[in-house]
Amino acid sequence: MKADKLKKIITDLSPFRSDDLPCTSDIVLIPGKIGIRNTNQSVFFDMDHSCETLIGYGILKKFVSALDKNDSMSFQQNKSDVYGRINGKIETRYPIVEPDIPLLHDMEYAVKRVPLGRITHEILGKMQGALGFAGNNELRPAMMRIAINRRIAATDGHTMYLEKLEGFGTDVNLDKTEPLKNFEGEMVSMKWDWFLVSKEMAAFLVKQKQEVEAEVFAERQELSKNGMTYYPKLFIRFTGAGFEAIERLETENYPLVDRVWPDQEKSNHYSVVVDLKELVKSLKLAYAMANNTTHLVAFTFYGKDGQFLQDSMILKAENMDYGTDFARKIKTVNTVLKKVSMKTKVTNSGEEENEPVEMPEFISRIGFNAKLFLDLLSKTKDPKVNILLWSPNRAAVVNGKYLIMPVMLTD
Repeated sequence: MKADKLKKIITDLSPFRSDDLPCTSDIVLIPGKIGIRNTNQSVFFDMDHSCETLIGYGILKKFVSALDKNDSMSFQQNKSDVYGRINGKIETRYPIVEPDIPLLHDMEYAVKRVPLGRITHEILGKMQGALGFAGNNELRPAMMRIAINRRIAATDGHTMYLEKLEGFGTDVNLDKTEPLKNFEGEMVSMKWDWFLVSKEMAAFLVKQKQEVEAEVFAERQELSKNGMTYYPKLFIRFTGAGFEAIERLETENYPLVDRVWPDQEKSNHYSVVVDLKELVKSLKLAYAMANNTTHLVAFTFYGKDGQFLQDSMILKAENMDYGTDFARKIKTVNTVLKKVSMKTKVTNSGEEENEPVEMPEFISRIGFNAKLFLDLLSKTKDPKVNILLWSPNRAAVVNGKYLIMPVMLTD
């Protein structure tokens, strides 16, 4: 294998090093593969060799970094040692070390496999966009992950990213993995709405810059005390050209996205379109004058007959600790009330009927954290910003794929 390719592999494996056990931070050689595995993840690249040992990550990285990019490196093994060949000549020796961590998975014992589909370049782009919204709070581990299945979502509890994934995901009930029967023959349906992927795995897939196949598989099945079949070991597997990455699926509940994200197709709401550069500049000025703790900025509107007046949007901020305040009028490109006349409702008898949609209350002002709003706007490339508003105490949707929670205003 060429040195430049091996360097990239070693760099790409770095995020999966773990301090759980000494061997989970080392490079693993198994016949035909080079990679890293820890208690929750397994990432391996193809490499032509027949060795089986551990090599210290730092040692191998330092050595390979000293090679020229056109050098080649390979491995061969005898009874007691592994030898490294540089351009065909044996120049390094490593003792054989047996990994003391069990295999994360064994595909030979997979009792259920459910394909999710192909992660295309378009989906990889959305995955990259989601990475900027995942949280870092270890007390909320589900929010530290990217959620995928028909849609992709990420949130830190203050802002959220959500987009549809065309042709990817499954409607198969998985818990854990299909509708099952208990001892009484009753159907047990426990559906997984999301599959949670770690940030390092998502970033790894984006970095490979190639389309990959994804599937969920269960290694074994068991019976619980109440007689229900379940799968205690579930994994998500990504297979690309020259690599395989597997991660144990976590079972934390992901936030109920549909309860937070307003349905703009079935509810009346206001739509305000402004120039991105103008909004960013105004928010930066307001942020400088806002409270140093809350970073609160009020979006104020004036209207008539339940409609916003054109160019009536004013950003206001104040810092009562210093007795300062700020107000700036922003030119709006478009300001309209989006009306949905009727929506479908399912009655107790199971029949569908139409009912009128309530008009939203007029929003004279709504508060946001300017720091969070600026961070959100830094992730969009659209020259215009479309802000959808429902009420002062409901989240706003920006450009159809970003959500930001409001900050309550006081008199």
